[in-house]
Amino acid sequence: MARVKVRVPELRLNVQDVVFIAHTPDNEKIGELHLSNGSVDWWPRNARTKVRLRWKKFAEVMEEQNAQVQRRPGRRWRKSTQPKS
Repeated sequence: MARVKVRVPELRLNVQDVVFIAHTPDNEKIGELHLSNGSVDWWPRNARTKVRLRWKKFAEVMEEQNAQVQRRPGRRWRKSTQPKS
């Protein structure tokens, strides 16, 4: 199972990103996920550039991915356990 380290800024969230650092079970860095007010940025390991998605596009990509996964035969997904707002 991959291990994820979370670094949460202690000061104004509108100034600093929330950063998730992802590692493999062998402690090899996979990349960093930066969450900010305007976008979701993925920095792959040893990359010079990031992959940036604005939040609306990120939501579209995740919904598209979810639809593809649900079309696979033999897969069943439970409804989200997140509280409804």
